[in-house]
Formats: sequence, C-alpha cells, structure tokens
Amino acid sequence: MAVPLLFALNRLTFQSARMTGITEAVLYADGAFLVIISAIHGVVLALVGHATKELDIISTELEKCYAQESFAYWIIRGDLQFYVESLTQPSWLELFEKYAQYVVFLPFCLLFALMLKGRYSASAILNFTFGMSAFVLVNLATDLGIEKLRSYMFSNSRCVETSAANAARLYSPDMLNVQIADQMNADLVRVLGSNRPIMMWRENGFHMDLTLPRTLSQIELRNL
Repeated sequence: MAVPLLFALNRLTFQSARMTGITEAVLYADGAFLVIISAIHGVVLALVGHATKELDIISTELEKCYAQESFAYWIIRGDLQFYVESLTQPSWLELFEKYAQYVVFLPFCLLFALMLKGRYSASAILNFTFGMSAFVLVNLATDLGIEKLRSYMFSNSRCVETSAANAARLYSPDMLNVQIADQMNADLVRVLGSNRPIMMWRENGFHMDLTLPRTLSQIELRNL
C-alpha cells in the first residue's frame, strides 16, 4: 500500500525515483525497522513485567474461530495467540505502545530517503516527508481496515458464542473466570480511576468491592 503512494508522490513532485527502486528502499528500511521495534517492545515489556506467559483464553479462542471460518482472514492474520497483560502498568506504557513506533521509524525513514537520493538524486527532504506520511497513513488504514473487515466478514458469525463454549470446554473454569474478572476489573479501573482491584473471583462467585465517598459496599454477583 505504501509503495504505490510513494511512487505517486514522487511522480507528482517530478522526482526521478522508479517503482523498483522505491520498493527496494521500502523493503530494506521497513525490514530493519520491524526487527528493531520488535526487540525494543520485547525488552521494555519484559522490564516492566507487562507481558506474562499466561494464554489469554477468550481472545485466542475468538481469533481461532475467525480464522477457521474465513480462509481470507487467516491469510491476513495467520495463527495468532494472545497473552494476558498485567493490569498494573505504568501510565506511560500505553503511550509507548501507541506512539513509540513513530519515533523509532524516524531514522529508518531517513535511510529510505537517503537511498533514493543516492540512487536517483531524488530530494531527501521530500522523500523523508513522504515516507513518514505514508507510514502514518498505512498504520491508521491497517488498523481501521482490519476492524472493518472483521465487522463485515463476521457480522452474522456465531464466533462469540462458539469461542466462549470452546473456552469453557477446553480450560479450567477457575482459570477462565479469573481472566473474566481480571478483564472486568481492568475496564472498571480505567473508568473509575481506582488504583486497587475492584472485581475479583473468589470460589464460586464474582465479587465487586466499591468504596464510595460515604459508604463502603460489597456487591456479590453469582453465576454470571
């Protein structure tokens, strides 16, 4: 998607870069970028203890169902597994996960621009600008496109019910309920701004502990 856009921008600004040269430069720069950004993410997440080795049962089963229902979806996404993330994370980590790639890509975008300048005497400034613009647009379009594709392809799918049934059949009820409680807790913490657990799984029930300004109440939700 980026290559035709970069080629069109070069043509519109009367640069002499060819499609083959742009393709090679994109592959070199993007390949190096993917290796580095993956390594950085791995190191940072390991240092803050954000990633765990516990399988995210619900997300993994849902993705597996989508892939089984649609060969085209499987070609795009592959066989993905998701892992549980720590619910206690530094406030900067969410920003890091969203925007670090744009900062890390800057030197690789410069590499792309210099490769075209060296091969075709094309403007490095223009191609640096084109490269960053294309990178941002492709990332946004990819995220939006996958969501739209999933919504369109599986609008009548029963994968939510199927994945829930598979999860209940294949995994321990306690493990599954703990993950459900953790996810509910993460959503509640995010909405209420609390720094302590709110939703918990204990024995055979979900417990919600709400501390309000004037009263402390505990609500027990059973058999959800």
